Amino acid sequence: KEYNAPPQFEVPQWLKGEQFYRKSIEQLMHEEPHAEPSLLFQLSKMIPEQSLVYLGNSLPIREWDLAADAKPFQVFANRGLNGIDGQISTFLGLCQSEKENWGLFGDLTTLYDMAAPWIIPQLESHNLNICVINNGGGKIFKRMFPERIFQNPHHLCFESLAKFWSLQYQRWSLIPASSRLTGPHLIEIIPDNEATERFWSKIPR
Repeated sequence: KEYNAPPQFEVPQWLKGEQFYRKSIEQLMHEEPHAEPSLLFQLSKMIPEQSLVYLGNSLPIREWDLAADAKPFQVFANRGLNGIDGQISTFLGLCQSEKENWGLFGDLTTLYDMAAPWIIPQLESHNLNICVINNGGGKIFKRMFPERIFQNPHHLCFESLAKFWSLQYQRWSLIPASSRLTGPHLIEIIPDNEATERFWSKIPR
């Protein structure tokens, strides 16, 4: 939130820079609502306060930190050395029966832990949502390596995974303003990759 200093104090330059950066991000999310960080912001607005939120792996952590609404959530993440394996299993082990549970996972991270939902029928909490951000590969590497092979590109859909584990399935390209979900869900979130590239290219350096 914007800090207004008392009249006798001058706002530090670093704080002015932080406020300018935040306003720039908010403007970008307005300009590019289908970009991946914008979708995470919309999701954070939709998730109720006090929910358990689990972030796995690297890109969801970075984008949530950049864009999420400043609401009181119980947030967890587990990177380990690189942390791509066992993320959904960790989330399911953390789920609590008295609150909503939201796990946000990249598509490659989900592929590494497709067996995890076997345990769901044995859990006390069924109010859980596995959100798969399917951008068609490891897009975090696109800004690091020019070779496409590093991205592990794919054209997979996760609806069949939901059916395999008897999870309710939804596919979102925009986040609904509110959603009354009951029971375990797998929600596939589909960002617009071109909008995401424009978003990152416009961020002030």
